[in-house]
Amino acid sequence: MDRVISIALDLSGPSEQLPERIAGCVNACSEHDDVNLVLLGNATQLQKIMNSYGPLKNRIKIVNCAEEVGDGDAIVEAVRNKRDSALVKGLEMLKSGEAGAFLSCNTRRVVGSAALMMLGRIERLSVAPMATLVPGIRREFLIIDSGASGTTGVKPADFVRFATMGSLYMRFTNALEKPTVGLLSDSELPEKGGMLYGDSYELLRRNTENRFIGTIRPEDLYHNKADVVVCDGFSGGLLLGLISGVIRDIKFAASPVRRHPLFGKSRDLATERMLSSLDFTSRGMTFFPGLTGHVISLCDKPNRDTLQKAIGCAALLVREDIRGRLISLLRL
Repeated sequence: MDRVISIALDLSGPSEQLPERIAGCVNACSEHDDVNLVLLGNATQLQKIMNSYGPLKNRIKIVNCAEEVGDGDAIVEAVRNKRDSALVKGLEMLKSGEAGAFLSCNTRRVVGSAALMMLGRIERLSVAPMATLVPGIRREFLIIDSGASGTTGVKPADFVRFATMGSLYMRFTNALEKPTVGLLSDSELPEKGGMLYGDSYELLRRNTENRFIGTIRPEDLYHNKADVVVCDGFSGGLLLGLISGVIRDIKFAASPVRRHPLFGKSRDLATERMLSSLDFTSRGMTFFPGLTGHVISLCDKPNRDTLQKAIGCAALLVREDIRGRLISLLRL
């Protein structure tokens, strides 16, 4: 083992979710021999669960954090005043080099805002987008920007950078040799989206480094016509909210409890498994490729498999120097 990769994890939040999250951490350590973890949160609760995982105690460190940063907090004030929170401590570890990557179970907005404030953007990069990995029917796809940039200040050249960032991440995190890139639009005619989308389409079409396939409509996302979906942050944020809400409601409506005359209550397991595999609230994750450090925000209620995969992705980003590759590709 040539190099040990240290990854800090913000595990603050509801205590009932800790056993599932720690199980994912332990599974990730078992899968990756070169990974050590630092768990940030309520040390008493974390240690109580970790006591049953003795063999890995030397590779998983626990750091107590007495404060929490919530979605209702003003980020600037929270970063300045809640220094003993898992979010701030984890980002400080990343900034100082004590950790190679930072993962948080906080919301995309909170993690992205705090990370931008504490780490900053890659030099000469005007926009630091969010890139959210969304579970699909056949395979995952990436939406970039999924909430950071909004619509003001974004230029067509930024859309080309989004495509380059998204393609690089999908090449490594999902082992796709040449990911396809689509420009989100409600029409096959890019000019219908206004000057920004019309000009962006032309730049993407002329760019030879990415495999651009044209526009992609929202209703075609789950048909995996594009591996990377490029859009502005306002549209991407709304799209993610719609996806998570629809999957949640369909999951609730399509999983009736049925009574079998011999075996009692049962569920339609095939339907339930399919919908669970698409559930963004337990399987999604968001990257921040424009920042100076490797940061990942997990979804609302990540299951152990999602957390295990996210830790593996974080280790890969560090191991393959994705930040350096990205800067080289963007020629910054």
